[in-house]
Amino acid sequence: MGPLEQLVLHTVEEPTPLTEAAEQAIPPALAELVMQCLAKDPAARPASMGEVITRLEATGMIDAWTHERACAFWDERRRQTEAKLDPMALGEASTMVAAGPDPEAATQAG
Repeated sequence: MGPLEQLVLHTVEEPTPLTEAAEQAIPPALAELVMQCLAKDPAARPASMGEVITRLEATGMIDAWTHERACAFWDERRRQTEAKLDPMALGEASTMVAAGPDPEAATQAG
């Protein structure tokens, strides 16, 4: 499945429940909140950021997620993603972007 098809599916399909997709155990209240935040129907989402914060505080986990833990988490996710990327699968355009402009083509065009 290509990136465009995957993007379209994200707009119409419900996401995989967090309790199934996560590599770690997720407290049910937190999983429910995240899934509600991802709801396609805006009426099914939390009504305000205040509600989200109140519900996060109720999980008892809000103090456990420090800035340092967040940075470490996202650094690891970035490394995992980069390790999975195959430059050839991204197509010629990504190769051209990664390589930069072709000076010879610019000379011929101008």
